Amino acid sequence: MKKNFIAAIAAVCAASLSTYPACADPASGQQSGKGSADGSSWPKKAIGFVVGAVVGTPICAFRRAIDEQKAATDYMVGNTDKKPLKVVVNVFWLPFAIVTGALEAPAYAVLNSVGNADEPFSKEQFSLGEMKAE
Repeated sequence: MKKNFIAAIAAVCAASLSTYPACADPASGQQSGKGSADGSSWPKKAIGFVVGAVVGTPICAFRRAIDEQKAATDYMVGNTDKKPLKVVVNVFWLPFAIVTGALEAPAYAVLNSVGNADEPFSKEQFSLGEMKAE
């Protein structure tokens, strides 16, 4: 088992090193070392995507639950000044908002992470900025 794991790691390392000449500058024949045109290399973008999706999911779950709670209260009560009615609706809808936010969060977190892959480790990639996928 351990030998198979070491062989797999060695194969991944060899495969990743074989793509290194793809970053060469064709005009000078030398490697630029810059990665892509915007300065972010694909490993940084890939790691940023994964970290953004994983860290952004609980953040997004909390934010989606709050948004769901506000939307449901406005839908059920409307634009009114009746505070007791709003309190009753908020208490009633809170479990549904938490469940809905938790179910929607992974999809929204991945969408935010993919949509902001050009800016790895940005606050938008961690679902802290504007929620674009609404």
